Amino acid sequence: MNCEPHRRTHQRTLLLVDDEEHILSALKRLFRRDDYRVLTACSGAVGLDLLAANAVDVIVSDQRMPGMTGIEFLRRAKALRPDTVRMTLSGYTDLQSIIDAVNEGAVYKFLTKPWDDARLREHVAQAFRVTELAEENHRLAHEITSANTELADTNRRLKCLAEREHERVDAMTGATDAARALVDLMPVAVFGFDPEGWLVYVNRTAFDWLPAWAGGLGAQPDGDLLAALQRAQQSPQAAVPVESHGRLFEASVKVLSAAPDQAPGVVPPAGTEDARATCGVPASAQRSPLGTALMLMAHPLADARIQGVAA
Repeated sequence: MNCEPHRRTHQRTLLLVDDEEHILSALKRLFRRDDYRVLTACSGAVGLDLLAANAVDVIVSDQRMPGMTGIEFLRRAKALRPDTVRMTLSGYTDLQSIIDAVNEGAVYKFLTKPWDDARLREHVAQAFRVTELAEENHRLAHEITSANTELADTNRRLKCLAEREHERVDAMTGATDAARALVDLMPVAVFGFDPEGWLVYVNRTAFDWLPAWAGGLGAQPDGDLLAALQRAQQSPQAAVPVESHGRLFEASVKVLSAAPDQAPGVVPPAGTEDARATCGVPASAQRSPLGTALMLMAHPLADARIQGVAA
């Protein structure tokens, strides 16, 4: 919100209305030193014409005028320029009519004749402060309304974005769950490792075939499993034979997502600060939910090609 002081678009304008020329002249001389733009009218009708053509802030009108009284003029002035501050100069003989006008809001203040110059100038200065405060309040209210409208629009856009992001996350979660279920049902033992060499994922087949190796989930892998991994890493482009617990497997190594400065098929050294990917590991077994992971895939061999090959 703009907090700079309100700047008026026109000079402070004062309208003086009186049917006696010498009073108008005296009032005009009195306010000349205050740097107001002073308009004068010798009747209520002329005053209304000036109001229609000029932005007026404060009106000071005589009460007893032929054709249209001051109170009648000020009532019509209120309808024409409701933001003006309207004051009347009068004697006590018209007190009741003036009180009625003040009560209905047509007159802001009642000033008596003859007037005291200093007090009259102060009353008019205060009237200008009232108009400027009302203008500032109106400006601030407009800015608050605009800000609230903009905030509501922003909230609607954010809500829309949040809903779309929620839908995207739901879709990704569904895809991840489906992929995890698919890997879980593969007739291949799958072991996932994070960049620091921790065992972070084991599928169902791995638990069935190699429970001793799978039991290290969420920790440093079993020594035999680590040896199998390292052996497979030595030949990242081809499968290698591995023996475990009297069974023969063919092992290969895959990189799920390699960092830009990391070669595929290589486990980063311990202590690396790269973020790690857990490949769908349960939260209880995760050390870090983001980054690079390696998988060791093994399956039983019925082929006699590798019979007798040492682990």
